[in-house]
Amino acid sequence: MLEDKAIKTKKLFHGKPFFRKLYPKIKKENDLRHVEKQIVEILMKHSHPNIATFFHTNDRYLDIELLDTEQSNEHFNYLSFTKAKPQIVEIMREVKDFLQGLGIMYVDWKFDNIGKSKMDGRYKLFDFDSSGIINTDTNQWEITPPNYWSYRNATEKNCMTPKEIDDWSFEYNIVQNKNISCNKKTV
Repeated sequence: MLEDKAIKTKKLFHGKPFFRKLYPKIKKENDLRHVEKQIVEILMKHSHPNIATFFHTNDRYLDIELLDTEQSNEHFNYLSFTKAKPQIVEIMREVKDFLQGLGIMYVDWKFDNIGKSKMDGRYKLFDFDSSGIINTDTNQWEITPPNYWSYRNATEKNCMTPKEIDDWSFEYNIVQNKNISCNKKTV
């Protein structure tokens, strides 16, 4: 299986540095890259200051603002409690609420998916290929995220709705609440 490849470019997009995430050829509609492309197209219309800026997307690649992910992981000290962590948690909570309002359930919440912008120094979320999309009228999945660790563990903890699954992943991985579970549903 081919993996995504990120290429730092020496090119500028309207004077801003960016990197290009290359995709293997998309073979089917529910491919992770197709989902990320749909989400990026939504986010290009509805931006947030703490979500990476996307410049261009197509079936072959995604151009995204250059983020310093090594510095951010060093800064987070891999989930240890630092002075900046409470601030980052609150910023990402606002991002989560914003995304949910657009019908995007990020689900893959982790500090590895947060980088520091080289353009404005803000902490920003990126990497949407493990996310899902809901119909905001029905709150049901239109595109279910892959059954990776966070999704699988949330459902094992009795989280059933897309929002419960996304909230569980955020609380467990970002807030570090290891005792979180969803209520059992009664039939």
